[in-house]
Amino acid sequence: LSRYMAVAQHKLPHLRDVFVSTETEAAIEALVREYPGHRFHLLRYQRVQFLDLGLQFPEHHLHTDFVQELLLSLANLFVAVEAAGFVGTLSSNWCAMILHLERTRGDGGYDYLSLDKGSAFTTCF
Repeated sequence: LSRYMAVAQHKLPHLRDVFVSTETEAAIEALVREYPGHRFHLLRYQRVQFLDLGLQFPEHHLHTDFVQELLLSLANLFVAVEAAGFVGTLSSNWCAMILHLERTRGDGGYDYLSLDKGSAFTTCF
């Protein structure tokens, strides 16, 4: 988290309002605790990490409303694409999709700050 915030503060030092798109509740709690001078905006819902790398179907999948999960993901995607900037990792398919959709907004897009790799359209630190 500190790397993401350091990149954002370096590029946009006036930035105080931050939209957070994560499925990790602990990340949200840490941001609020460690950066009290910022306001973090996010969609409020119960976050579930689908990080089970085992071969068995996780128990929580049996009780998941996948339509609701899809709608929340699309809402997160919409806000991220409309943001004035984005810090992510281009090795993530989700972040790469945000970058490519953001480029189609009609204004050419803003800087996308990647923590792991860059492309012709990205700023990478």
